[in-house]
Amino acid sequence: MATQTPPDTVARVFVVEDEALIAMELLDRLGELGYHACGHAANGEHALHAIARATPDVVLMDIHLGPGIDGIDTARQLQETHDIPIVFLTAYCDATLVARAAQVDAFGYVLKPFTAEAVRAALAMALARHHAARGLRDVNATLSADADRVAALQGIVPICMQCKKICDTHQRWHRLEAFLSAHTHAQFSHGYCPECARQAYMDNGIAPPNRDDPS
Repeated sequence: MATQTPPDTVARVFVVEDEALIAMELLDRLGELGYHACGHAANGEHALHAIARATPDVVLMDIHLGPGIDGIDTARQLQETHDIPIVFLTAYCDATLVARAAQVDAFGYVLKPFTAEAVRAALAMALARHHAARGLRDVNATLSADADRVAALQGIVPICMQCKKICDTHQRWHRLEAFLSAHTHAQFSHGYCPECARQAYMDNGIAPPNRDDPS
């Protein structure tokens, strides 16, 4: 039976598990929990290539994957190139294992034998934490950009006495409003001040309006 393409709002989950029966159970459970299982790999090497193609929102990663690199090293390599939260699956919970996993910034843990509710809770928490962390990075990037804009307007800013253009640090000259738009969040609307409006009327041979005239 052909599977339907999941809607964009459904989180995509990739499973890395070397035990076939456990992998099949996880894939079935994910559908029941409202997630889309977008792929499965049985070892770390395959997972690194397959995850890049599958573009999941979150990865369920078994720590013990048999021969080859284990789940922690797979997660470490994955996080060097992809911004994907990882939830570890493990039947063991010793201090050394937890310390290694902590270095990878795991977004959650599910202990085997797992329950559907444990998987649901771990995935929901991982997605929420990842969303919050991404939002915080965006805010920090905006604040950093704003700080750069403010710094660009500090000190002595060269301005032409005649045309009022501003010179930047690369010795390029910009119109005043263009320079301020590029270095601040200001937006401009164009018009005339009262004195310039009066002069524009006079330059065109038109009597300026009397501002005191109630009509």
